[in-house]
Amino acid sequence: MAIFFRQLQGHTFNGNLADLLAEQQRFRAQQFSGLMEIENSNSICIVVVLAKGETVNAYLLQEEARLPTVLLENLQRWEDATFSVRSLPLSDVATRLLWLALDSQPGPCFEIRGAKDWQDWLNACQDEHVTGVVEIHSEACDGFFYLHNGQRLENESIFALQENLYSQVPFQAESSPWKVRLNTPRPETLAWQSLHLRVGAGQWFWHTLNRYQRIAGQRLTQILTHHLLPTIREWDWEIGPSSNTLEDRHFFARPSLAAEAYRALFMKVGEQMGIVLGSQLAQRFLSQAFEQIPPGERSVLTSHRLLPAAFVD
Repeated sequence: MAIFFRQLQGHTFNGNLADLLAEQQRFRAQQFSGLMEIENSNSICIVVVLAKGETVNAYLLQEEARLPTVLLENLQRWEDATFSVRSLPLSDVATRLLWLALDSQPGPCFEIRGAKDWQDWLNACQDEHVTGVVEIHSEACDGFFYLHNGQRLENESIFALQENLYSQVPFQAESSPWKVRLNTPRPETLAWQSLHLRVGAGQWFWHTLNRYQRIAGQRLTQILTHHLLPTIREWDWEIGPSSNTLEDRHFFARPSLAAEAYRALFMKVGEQMGIVLGSQLAQRFLSQAFEQIPPGERSVLTSHRLLPAAFVD
């Protein structure tokens, strides 16, 4: 029954609603992110996406569509007393990419044979500034990655190969073709908003700290990022400030939760810059860096009240 990340072994069982709820409780207790694939005797399948044990959404799979649905309402309409379930804990990056793909408009599926065809297609995407979630299925490898204006985002990439997850696109060495689909994100969805909030916060952080380092120096910049760690540890976020970048590998179930995390971190950034540079110059750095963010990401940050004026006294 496996549909996504088929190379990974999940927990499969036949059960009823009580069994499914018990499995969801196990995810909640363990704070697992991942998926559940549920199929009835008529081969109707629903995929549930979970973030840290919290159900994010459920999707009814059809031939060329993934429709958001209410899980319990569907199960109650099924005549089956039991159904097949595959539950699979995943990394946060893998799960949030799956969420983004399911929330997107699926494009037509096509085949790519060999490394040359693969590279030619990637080059064409770059030339045409393609944006979307690339979905790959083959006998040896399943995965997703995000193209933004033709460029692959390194932190938005995951592949299942030989029962493990990898962030890099594996070399296309197998004899079987890759089935590839380009999913177009829908701007109104929470998954799209979460992605652009994450990308925008990362860009803002990078531009801000680069400006700060040019004035304050590398050591004071390292001290600034060190002051972020207690907040990150307190909330158990999978976020790592490193080399002036904000590597966010956490799956926040809603954009509002991500915005709260970024707000806390930028408060610390503004506070530390204000101590060293004074509030006026710290405000200028944040504002100038904010203007360097592309309009789409800047708009999402603004809609969540993540603005330069909010982070300096």
